[in-house]
Amino acid sequence: MKNLVSMIGFLVLLLAFFSVDVRAKDLTSNKKETLRDIKSMTIVIEDMKLPDATALQITKELIENDVTQKLQKAGIKVEPFTDLTSDLPWIYVNIHLMEHKELPGFYTFNLGLEVRQFVVLKRVRRLSFNASTWDHRLFGMISSSEAVSTVRESLNKAMDSFVDDCQTVNPVKKNKQLEKTKPKK
Repeated sequence: MKNLVSMIGFLVLLLAFFSVDVRAKDLTSNKKETLRDIKSMTIVIEDMKLPDATALQITKELIENDVTQKLQKAGIKVEPFTDLTSDLPWIYVNIHLMEHKELPGFYTFNLGLEVRQFVVLKRVRRLSFNASTWDHRLFGMISSSEAVSTVRESLNKAMDSFVDDCQTVNPVKKNKQLEKTKPKK
């Protein structure tokens, strides 16, 4: 009986700890600024080779569809992926799921969303390379029955953060022709 009580206490504490979204500390003061003038992107979804993802019906296609819809809704054109040396910025999604050994039916998950683009080092201008210029990370613990919805909701939060930051540095410019046709009060 004592073991059951301590296991339940441990489970409650663990669930409370892992159910809270945690964002990595922003170490760059102007990561939003790196999103300026992005009008089109390509999408790269890390292969989810873990059997847990497949068993939980979290597929690469499902994730890519969710990201595509968010980008298109925000007015960002989605270009087909060609290769990682393209000048086109890309949004990179990495999702890891792992079944908790002591708590069957529960999974820990880690979701990373990054914008990657070619950058040039200020001190050595001849060096350019692909780097993450914006990111959002979430981790948590989920039950198998809520895995798909929780992962998709977490991805949705990360994409909302990206869209908000993108729109902050790329405000929608009002069409002057539309302003002229508005009736005056």
